[in-house]
Amino acid sequence: MNNLNPVFAKKFVVDYHFEEVQKLKFALFDQDKSSKQLYEHDFLGEFSCTLGVIVSSKKMTRPLILTNGKPAGKGTIMISAQEISDNRVITLSMAGRKLDKKDLFGKSDPYLEFYKQEEDGKWMLVHRTEVLRFPPTSPERRAVR
Repeated sequence: MNNLNPVFAKKFVVDYHFEEVQKLKFALFDQDKSSKQLYEHDFLGEFSCTLGVIVSSKKMTRPLILTNGKPAGKGTIMISAQEISDNRVITLSMAGRKLDKKDLFGKSDPYLEFYKQEEDGKWMLVHRTEVLRFPPTSPERRAVR
């Protein structure tokens, strides 16, 4: 079954350097086929910010934005961070809310892509989550570094 309000149980461990601007991008997609080709999936929206903004907010909810800069319907992304004080690492948790329906008869089959901006300005894919269906069959709670 599909899910319009996914909670991504996978936690990301990210090195945080206070003195650096670390740009991040979160992109959500709806998977309709088992293909690994991104162009075969529906883009639900994205959110970009710096790691410093996430760390200082601890928990934030922001609207998803389409590539043309317009809001992606009522869809939002929730991101929370927990700093591990002894080694300047944070743990990120993400969830989506009110995602657009992209399937004809169902809801969405969402997954999240996590990007880091390189020094040359290009976005590098850091991690892609598994597709979340409702109810989730086996939520994982492994950290990704």
